[in-house]
Amino acid sequence: MPIRLTQEDWQAFERLDGSPQANFEALWRALVLSNYGGKGRFLEYKNHPGVEFLLHITDDIPALGPTGYIVGWQCKYYGSIREGKSLTKTQRKDIMESLAKSKEHSPAPGKWILCIPGKLTKKDVDWLHSLSTTATEVLEWTDED
Repeated sequence: MPIRLTQEDWQAFERLDGSPQANFEALWRALVLSNYGGKGRFLEYKNHPGVEFLLHITDDIPALGPTGYIVGWQCKYYGSIREGKSLTKTQRKDIMESLAKSKEHSPAPGKWILCIPGKLTKKDVDWLHSLSTTATEVLEWTDED
């Protein structure tokens, strides 16, 4: 059963030691490694442009892709996205810049997954999916997933 985090859960998350962004990245890193680490080669470079980490799939993962596929995760901690609120222009620009950086640098992921706390509006989901190309599929993982 998936864990669903509420607005209050994310507020508690912000009280942890260290920066919320670094803690959010560590949470996603742990989730990806525990769920998919045995099915791929995990790559994490200091200051890797556009993504926090990559997974080169070595054993088909139905939810992510076939052997040889590259998946990149970008974690954006904007605080909890308030229910019914859209991403701001600044947040959208930040997301687009991260995606562009990841496409410029090798290895460019075949799937680029944005991880954020909260739930995106339909308008934001549609916008995010509009960024997909034939080379890179853009997906979102939120606390609803």
